[in-house]
Amino acid sequence: MELRYPLVWLCLAVALGRSDVNQGLVPFDFLFDAAVEAYYKGDWLSVILNMEKALLNKATVQKVKAQCRLSCANQTAFGEPLAGLGVPVPGAGSVEDLGFFQKILKRADCVNSCETEQLGYPSLHQVGEDVELEFQKRTPYNYLQVAYFKINKLDKAVAAAKTFFQANPDHSEMKQNLDYYRMMAGVQEEDFKDLESSTHMAEFLLGKRFYSDESFWLAAEHFEVAVDEYFVADKKCRALCEGAYRFDGYNYMEYSADLFQTMTDHYLQVLSCKQHCSVDLASAAGRDQPFHDFLPSHFNYLQFSYYNSEKYEQAIECAKTYLLFYPEDEVMKQNLNYYSVVLGEDKARTITARQMVKQHMQQSILEKELLYLGYEAFGITFVDSDTWTPESVMPKKLRDKQKADRETAARITEEIGNLMKEIETLVEEKKKDSSDMAKMVAPQEGRNQPVWS
Repeated sequence: MELRYPLVWLCLAVALGRSDVNQGLVPFDFLFDAAVEAYYKGDWLSVILNMEKALLNKATVQKVKAQCRLSCANQTAFGEPLAGLGVPVPGAGSVEDLGFFQKILKRADCVNSCETEQLGYPSLHQVGEDVELEFQKRTPYNYLQVAYFKINKLDKAVAAAKTFFQANPDHSEMKQNLDYYRMMAGVQEEDFKDLESSTHMAEFLLGKRFYSDESFWLAAEHFEVAVDEYFVADKKCRALCEGAYRFDGYNYMEYSADLFQTMTDHYLQVLSCKQHCSVDLASAAGRDQPFHDFLPSHFNYLQFSYYNSEKYEQAIECAKTYLLFYPEDEVMKQNLNYYSVVLGEDKARTITARQMVKQHMQQSILEKELLYLGYEAFGITFVDSDTWTPESVMPKKLRDKQKADRETAARITEEIGNLMKEIETLVEEKKKDSSDMAKMVAPQEGRNQPVWS
């Protein structure tokens, strides 16, 4: 891997000349490179020190960026209109436009000041795609498991190996390492833990385990924590989407758009990223696919867990929440009717679906509508990963196109099926003809035999 020491030290030197900026956080790509260099020198303590610090600093950068963006969004929200709205300003657009851009400028200043104060200059923490990919693949834990093993810290070596293997289940060497660790004296089963496991996913998986064991009250407790942590993680994921524009598929030097087209391109990219958070949060290390219907499934599990725990009020609340996603689900409607009869229909009517979920869905639907508008106006592709999205959200033109595509695909599939049947029939007929040829009747003795003189 190409090292970036000269550039990093230059950036640090420039920044250190300023006393008004926090200089405590060393860029994590610099630490990663230092750890890799130490690894090839066999300096195991330096590997551990730098790699652990790299992981910590990367997490800190993400945490600070998310906190700054969320905090500044609250401080500079688009609330009450400014005085004088509606009065045209000759040559400069309406006052509404100026009010909008005033908020934008204030938020940008707020975020920049917040991040610079806590992290230093933003350019210090801009890393290349190669390093980002190494962290996504959990490569640091591969180095760490070797380094910890070399200094006989087996519990930490096992945890690092497990963490790496969770994201790389096809890595045969790491599998062998884990098998070897299991046979070693002093290694405990609790040492095999995923250090990168997200709280919401860990709680969800625990809930599923208790649910399968029919320990429904314990299952409900973990699913409730999973829901709370899901929305915490969703907020962070969405805030981190508000980064720099990514120039996909063409060189940034060739990009020439006016003010509003530039804003549109960037904002639609941000919205698309925010929509993808539901996929990211439903993904678990080691799984090929995200969990299907991840957020709605929490409330499906919860309503049945509460029912089996005889907590009918909570069961009704969760059933109604699930029906926000799928209002025509007949099984859930039957469950809700049953719970309402058991609790009392008058009391059941006073119980409502969870407001946080309702707000989450409303925001998501508005984002989808904007993304579909971007598709219609500018051809910017948006693939909705949520199966619960109401059909009416998608533009009719796109619905008709997708319907036609599905019909075409079904017709092609049917034609291929018919063709395969014809081929099978021809093969069977060919086999039959071959079999008939092989069944020639042998001449009987004394008949049609040549006569020898």
